[in-house]
Amino acid sequence: MSSISTYKAKNGEPLRAIQFVGSDRKRRSIRLGTLPAKDATAVKERIDLLEAYRKGGRAPDPDTVAWLGRLEDSVYDILAAGGLVEPRTEVAKPKGITLGAYLEHYLGQRQALVTASKLNADTLRNEHATRNCLLDKFGADKPLHEISCGDAEDFRNYLLTKGSHSVKRCGSETVIFARRPLAESTTRKRCSMANKFFRAAMRRELITRNPFDTDAVPKANIATSKHAYIKAVDAKAVIDKLPGTQWKLLFGLCRWGGLRIGETRLLTWGDVLWDENRLLVHSPKTKRYEGHATRLIPLFPELAELLGNRYHEAAEGEQYVLPMLQGRSNASLRKVVQRAIAAAGVMPWPRLFHNLRGTRQNELLEAGFKRKAVCAWLGNSSDTADEHYEKCTEADWQRATAPLNAPPAENLAETR
Repeated sequence: MSSISTYKAKNGEPLRAIQFVGSDRKRRSIRLGTLPAKDATAVKERIDLLEAYRKGGRAPDPDTVAWLGRLEDSVYDILAAGGLVEPRTEVAKPKGITLGAYLEHYLGQRQALVTASKLNADTLRNEHATRNCLLDKFGADKPLHEISCGDAEDFRNYLLTKGSHSVKRCGSETVIFARRPLAESTTRKRCSMANKFFRAAMRRELITRNPFDTDAVPKANIATSKHAYIKAVDAKAVIDKLPGTQWKLLFGLCRWGGLRIGETRLLTWGDVLWDENRLLVHSPKTKRYEGHATRLIPLFPELAELLGNRYHEAAEGEQYVLPMLQGRSNASLRKVVQRAIAAAGVMPWPRLFHNLRGTRQNELLEAGFKRKAVCAWLGNSSDTADEHYEKCTEADWQRATAPLNAPPAENLAETR
């Protein structure tokens, strides 16, 4: 493990250096000058990660490769002397932009859209995951124009066999996991995003063809088999075990409002139309089907009660209905809900929040509401509902095995 040392210059300014022990067991120092402590810690973490890669015989991840590419030769040479990286060699630069440079520029522009609230942060997170897979497979120095349709097919096969990214952050530590195959649905999603990257490159006239525009690389979504119907009695049992009105309302919005988890974080008190008994939901996905980024849903009785409880506890001047969601990732919400499910003695379901939304779609249809109304309330299309949400439920089986109503009188007369 490396360490940070601090010493003073002649004028009294604090100077910092990072010391590490190389593969030859010699101690080496990288002088950072007046670099702030936070930035020095970031450099230390990179060096520790390089040491972990060296001991594990693994190649660095794409982010680390990009960081190494930005280092000055003097610093890079110290790392190379310690055996943490391969020495730089003078080689001819390939013509045209490289895959790594293009993706760094493209995703940098996408980050600006997230900052301006024009793009969902989860979308960018998935795009970064696709970028990592592309760089793992082809390398950051691969010329963009040299990637062929055959390479795109190889990329799909790579995802299906060992496509998961191996570096993850766990708190303050970086953990390297063994690679594992990706599911067919995830593979298609990654290929679809790669296809988007290369379409954008064509529009910028960086390449003349899109290698992912081939039937050998399917990109269409496939319906999941991980469906579950969460009964109302089980949902209420889970709510009773959730801590505080915000967690209870979050769960209720997904189960009885049919909201996507990302939509719940956008709700403000101005969106609760108490007089009209309606709720205004903001969602970029709704624009695909309705032509705008908002939709109205009924203030269902279950939601009205939960919203009322939350309103009475809200602080003066509070803007968001669920302020606890601001700055939190969707993944960080899972553990609290999973603990409540276990405490309620309810059987866990496979897709924690998505199955709640799917349950509501089926429940409303079973209650006799028109499909057009249900799709408008949940913000999806009829085709999407048919493929991904509407399924044969336990209630359907019970009705099918119950005695049928007596046939009409005219039919009885014909059989006598």
